[in-house]
Amino acid sequence: MPTYLNEAYQAEQNRLKTRTGTVHASIADTADFLVGQIKQLTAQIGEPIGQDPTLKQNRALLYSIPGIGDKTAP
Repeated sequence: MPTYLNEAYQAEQNRLKTRTGTVHASIADTADFLVGQIKQLTAQIGEPIGQDPTLKQNRALLYSIPGIGDKTAP
């Protein structure tokens, strides 16, 4: 998962708590945009892995390790 985008999203969520009106709406729109970008990039990262048998097998092996998941291994 794209870490920078997650950090930017969290920053926008924090700003939402302190703003009202038009500024609040603008920040909410930015947060929604970031969510879309995170989903799109996550799908693009996972697509080649799902199509390559070796990469798919390696991902399954990584996921078999306790504590390893989507955030640490795409």
